[in-house]
Amino acid sequence: MASGHAYTGNPKRTARYYLNGVADELTSENIPLLITLESSFERVLIARLAETAQIPGSPGTFEYMLNSWRSVSNVVGNLTGARGRALDPAVRGARVSALQGAQALLVSYMGLSLQFPDMVVPAIGRPGQKILSGVALPQGLLDQIIKRFANDGLPEVLAPVFAELGLRTIDSGSAGGAGCLRGYLRGHPADADVRPRGLQRAANADRHSARSRSCRLSAFPTSNPEIISNYYADAPERNREERNALHSSIRSTVQYVQGALFDVFYKLVARSGVPARTATIQYTLRTLATNALRSGMHVDRDKVVDNGFADNLASIWLRLSEPFTRDPQLKKLDRVDADWISLRATRSSETMPAGLDDAQSHIGTYWRELTRLHADQSAADAYLQRRQQETEGLGDKQMPGFIADCFFATADALHLGPISILSQYKDILSKLSRFRGEVERIERMPELLPPEQRASLPLAMQRWKEQLKGMKREKIAMDAQVLDPRRLNSMVIFYRFAMAFLLRQVDANGQYPHRPFAMPTDEGEASVPEAWRMLPEFLAGGPDRIHRVHRHVGVGELRTFDDIIPLFLITFLARPAYIKNPYLKAKAGGCPAYADQVYQFRDILDSNRFAKAYLVPALLRFYVDIEQTGASSQFYDKFNIRYYIARTLRSLWSRGRSHVVATKQFFSQSHRESSTAATTGSTYRDQQVIEQFVAASDDRHNVSPRRVSEQAGRISASSRSSQPSQQQPGAGEDEAGDRAQRLQDAERIARSYVSLAHETVPRPFQAGEVVDRLAAMLNYNLDQLAGPKCSNLRVRDMQQRFSFNPRVLLSELTSVYIHLGLPRQSDGSDDAMTDAEDQQAIDRFVTAVVEDDRSYSVELFQKAYGILERISLKSPESLARLLEFAENCKQAKVDSHAIEFLEDEAPDAYLDPVLASLITDPVRLPTSDTIMDLASIKGQLLSDPRDPFNRSPLTVDMLEPMPELKEEIRRWREAKLKEYYASK
Repeated sequence: MASGHAYTGNPKRTARYYLNGVADELTSENIPLLITLESSFERVLIARLAETAQIPGSPGTFEYMLNSWRSVSNVVGNLTGARGRALDPAVRGARVSALQGAQALLVSYMGLSLQFPDMVVPAIGRPGQKILSGVALPQGLLDQIIKRFANDGLPEVLAPVFAELGLRTIDSGSAGGAGCLRGYLRGHPADADVRPRGLQRAANADRHSARSRSCRLSAFPTSNPEIISNYYADAPERNREERNALHSSIRSTVQYVQGALFDVFYKLVARSGVPARTATIQYTLRTLATNALRSGMHVDRDKVVDNGFADNLASIWLRLSEPFTRDPQLKKLDRVDADWISLRATRSSETMPAGLDDAQSHIGTYWRELTRLHADQSAADAYLQRRQQETEGLGDKQMPGFIADCFFATADALHLGPISILSQYKDILSKLSRFRGEVERIERMPELLPPEQRASLPLAMQRWKEQLKGMKREKIAMDAQVLDPRRLNSMVIFYRFAMAFLLRQVDANGQYPHRPFAMPTDEGEASVPEAWRMLPEFLAGGPDRIHRVHRHVGVGELRTFDDIIPLFLITFLARPAYIKNPYLKAKAGGCPAYADQVYQFRDILDSNRFAKAYLVPALLRFYVDIEQTGASSQFYDKFNIRYYIARTLRSLWSRGRSHVVATKQFFSQSHRESSTAATTGSTYRDQQVIEQFVAASDDRHNVSPRRVSEQAGRISASSRSSQPSQQQPGAGEDEAGDRAQRLQDAERIARSYVSLAHETVPRPFQAGEVVDRLAAMLNYNLDQLAGPKCSNLRVRDMQQRFSFNPRVLLSELTSVYIHLGLPRQSDGSDDAMTDAEDQQAIDRFVTAVVEDDRSYSVELFQKAYGILERISLKSPESLARLLEFAENCKQAKVDSHAIEFLEDEAPDAYLDPVLASLITDPVRLPTSDTIMDLASIKGQLLSDPRDPFNRSPLTVDMLEPMPELKEEIRRWREAKLKEYYASK
């Protein structure tokens, strides 16, 4: 025993430390100097610990006892092993018993040294580091500590260990820390402190209890920047294979830690009774409720839990939900109650046994104030109050169970955890790309810098490249945990289940997926179920979140999908009234283009019966509805989404005849029905789609030359003075950063506009309310490309940097004039318009072109013809048709003086109050009792469905025709024109 502890009471044993004071005391008391457990071991141990600080090079008290425990364990192992078999069993048993008693005494003092580090001598360093140090913890020591202090202050003994966990990220001690927590809670889940007392601030939610501190362990550099210097210092210089090997090592450690945390939560919810399960669910919901700010765009990270805590909490609940989310048949889907918020989350646990809301109402307030799919706050409050009154007498067995609790907790944990982290990751990629572009541009074109700064360019460039390497290290470090395929695959599986849950809520039969899905009725907002309206909005973000996942990870690394995701997209594109938020609709609108690029989705889009019946009409309607997205960037977003919708349609048309037939049937049927007087309901909406599809397509086509000319001016102004930020304090840094940001934004927007400009304007039916705007936009663009200001579009390297070629754009623009202003050449199709209908559309367009006094001129078309002929971008036949169109315009030119004469002579009742032009088709606005021209008010309603005079809601089907006034104006016009021409 003395050899195990390296001390002695015999001064002749020079190889061990001589305890002079203890030897004198034992001698004076006539106690033998031979150390025994019963008489002297504890006294010797205390004396040895007291003299630790006086021994040069001696380890600390905890380390000394740890080494002693290890030495004693080795001796016990020898005695119980092969080397001890030669001893008499009684002797061997006595020795083992004595040594195990010494171990127990050491364990007691080790626990006390953790709890009271300065008990014997002043401690050096943090006591929690002893267990979480790089030295492996001896096997069985933790179990002995837990067993010894199970009923004697175990939380206080291990508190330093958990405090140390709160200061760490993934490292060599993480496995020991996770094992410490697992062992601590293995048999004592009630001591988990699942309801940490004194939790006042969300920022402290990850630092209170033992379990919360352990949940902070992660590989995110945003939680602990040391992970970059420890593991990724040379990551930018490594090849992909070396990075993947490093990522695999980090991910394995993260998975072990998350597995240990899962074991803890699993024992609490599955093996510890109803009170522990309820407390665990409340702990999770309270933590999420007090960290709702994590879902915001600009988050103060000091006021919320860090990424490691949020991600680990989400991973725990993802694994808890796997038994029902990974089931291919989704047999437990009907166990998720859509009324969970009213039945569980907003009911007080103190007054109702089935409630989950806490005493501070953190949980209830959070779920009560969440944004709903189709209800405002007042409607949601009224619904919750009514449902609670209706279900007040329900028993516990009639309330939603653990599956519903787990589903909603997991959905919220993903929303505030991994999805928020993906947004941060996207910001890191954006900043890295922008800064790298700045550095490369300055290195390629140093003349952009002022002369006085070029002398210091080498030093500045070196500094910028070092900063760029630092940003790359952070990005690569984030890759380890953010892009873990196992983690992302679990998220996709859960969102598949969530989308199936939402589809069940709108299924016409309410039996999906146990019976085939039935498309809900299309009766507008009146058909939206009340329970659906009250669901949290973040539940419907599944397609966009899967899109985010696939954007960062190869599709081949994730599981193959069934038809739930395409069915979800088709359903809510075809029934847009079910989702109120235009921004959420806009997100869903971009997903079909991505789905069409993934071969698993593409096959489903070609074979699914709902895709054949609803996809094309839904995309065409959504093409128009996306006019407003609800975001600050909606002016640009609508063009991008329409671009992707056009790509999707072209891809569908190229792969199958059925989608082409569906498109033609949609337009032809809508045109026939719109010719009747009954233009209400879906028929009226389809008519709007046709009308607005032309305007929206033209808006998309119009944007490029005009907007690119604006951006070209900004690029020219910014590029003369732009340079990368030198990261120096002062106003100069902010100014340089602002210039660089403006230049990057201008280039990005210009590239987007150019790509949009190369889309072809389709030729559905031209309605009178949009043709004037269409012609004016085309004329303005033609003036920009071929008029006096065409030289302003020149930007350095515009072909390489922006894919912008004004000559090609001019050729395509003139093709639009030919396409819309001349009879179509016969292609043998059966669905072409009749000659009369075709000529009416052509006449409307030609008249609209020549009546545009702002941009139209005969010389403009002549100059465009000359440019195209000189550069040989169009065939002789196309040039001849362009001349034919220009000649038709000359012949159709209306005497502008006659128009001015009519407008000057017309009484106010005959003039449109908005455009001050002569009314040709008068209608009355019932909301303001105002008379306007039909084309004028329709044009207004395309972009704003409200009365322009009092802002009341107004739709085209509410307009009241005035045939008597129309005939009166026609007779007056004919009489005045005769009078005018007679005077000439």
